[in-house]
Amino acid sequence: MTTYIGGESTEGKMLKATSGWNNYEGKSGNGTDNYGFSALPGAGSYNDGFGNVGSEGVWWSADEHEYFEKYAYCRGMNFASENANWIDFLEKSYLLSVRCIKD
Repeated sequence: MTTYIGGESTEGKMLKATSGWNNYEGKSGNGTDNYGFSALPGAGSYNDGFGNVGSEGVWWSADEHEYFEKYAYCRGMNFASENANWIDFLEKSYLLSVRCIKD
């Protein structure tokens, strides 16, 4: 998907929804939703409750860490960036978003 869209540097902007992305001050970071993915900033719950609601989206990948089965890889986007970045891995106990895509 990243290659098809044109790389990590613009993938976030092209996959983010056209509304809903902002920071606590209301600064917009909406995307263009070029592919109908409409990614929304669901934030996540790590160790101490949900955080970054409205400004960050983190989605689980289907891939577990190759050496540590309690970890999995994630994809993240932030209101302030046009990028979509891989997060090396997080504990599977964290509450993050899931996006199902039809083949």
